[in-house]
Amino acid sequence: IYARDASLATPAGLVLGAMGKPLRAGEPAAQGRTFAARAEPSARVIGAIQPPGLIEGGDVVWFDERTVAVGRGYRTNAEGIRQFAGILWDAVTVLEVPLPHWRGPGDVMHLMSLISPVAGNLAVVASTEQTKAGCREKDAKSGRCRTLALPAILVAELRRHRIEHIETPNPLNPLGVK
Repeated sequence: IYARDASLATPAGLVLGAMGKPLRAGEPAAQGRTFAARAEPSARVIGAIQPPGLIEGGDVVWFDERTVAVGRGYRTNAEGIRQFAGILWDAVTVLEVPLPHWRGPGDVMHLMSLISPVAGNLAVVASTEQTKAGCREKDAKSGRCRTLALPAILVAELRRHRIEHIETPNPLNPLGVK
């Protein structure tokens, strides 16, 4: 269970998600009741995703207060992303990022499986080793040929926001099996 999946923190307040896994469908409403009982401005709900929209917090990565990436896959769909963008209005640029199939709907790859923010200008990102023939640049520390296992849109945003990244083995092949 991941508490971050059921509601999405935004600069303006909280958005209640809509879970892609049926067993977890009640979590956003439960969190919404908890937030409603609190008088804190940080717990203010500004919207909720409605069916057929789906969105989970594990598919949401903020680059700054005006730019958010949302992974589109088995747990977050186009309608959920559309509703999320509508709740945020024009104040935020929402980037839709296609996610890999990996092992299918039952064993989901979230966007935060590929990139996890650590601090304002630092993120942990997935990478993979390449064959010698496919090598364009080597890791300065290890000397191994590595490439980011990220969609191009995420690489561009990392560069645009000057976010330093720490590469880890690709979650699609964490043991490096060839």
